[in-house]
Amino acid sequence: MPPTPEPKNAPTPEQREAPAPANARPVTTRLGVRDVVTVAICAVIAMVIYTVVGMLLTPIYGPAYPLVGPICVLFTAPLWVLATYRAPKHGSALLFFLIIALINALPGYWYMLPYLLIGGLVCEAILWKKGSYQNNTLNSLAFVVFAVMNSIGTFLPIWLFGPSYYEQLGQGEMGDLFTGYAFSPLGVAIGVITGAILALVGHWLGRKMLTKHFVKAGIVTR
Repeated sequence: MPPTPEPKNAPTPEQREAPAPANARPVTTRLGVRDVVTVAICAVIAMVIYTVVGMLLTPIYGPAYPLVGPICVLFTAPLWVLATYRAPKHGSALLFFLIIALINALPGYWYMLPYLLIGGLVCEAILWKKGSYQNNTLNSLAFVVFAVMNSIGTFLPIWLFGPSYYEQLGQGEMGDLFTGYAFSPLGVAIGVITGAILALVGHWLGRKMLTKHFVKAGIVTR
């Protein structure tokens, strides 16, 4: 019986025996040390960007308070995209939320810790199925959850502690204004809807940046 010819693109014996590249990473669904570091760095940078953008938007806090959080989220979206596509494994979303929550808890916003951990668990449920992290639709949906929880989170101090929270900070006048937004269905709806829309826009821009700068460089596989 004549031998079956090998396909034209079949690897040579030398290629079959060649060792894997030094930077090759084993395929696994468990977070490794490198994954944890990647997600943690992205989350910290995201919080830095969020804080800086928020400071720049201080002049519009009064007339446009519900829009501040969504605008900040727009600029942090690329970091979420990089973290979750670079480490597309169970626990990445939860870790991202955990780092954000811990940073929020440091200056005294302790209530954000359980609140954001719930958000992280919701995102993990969305991204639990194999391949979901690199599914653009599901990944963007998870980021929408992050954005919506962020928008709602801006009202949490008022809902939990009332206007006295800002009076203790010496911001009684601003507290009255924020309270008006927090107990206005329209104000909350504007924050939530704008947050979801800008999250989708930011996620799309993040994917474009990912493809242009990281996928072509071989840093991220899609």
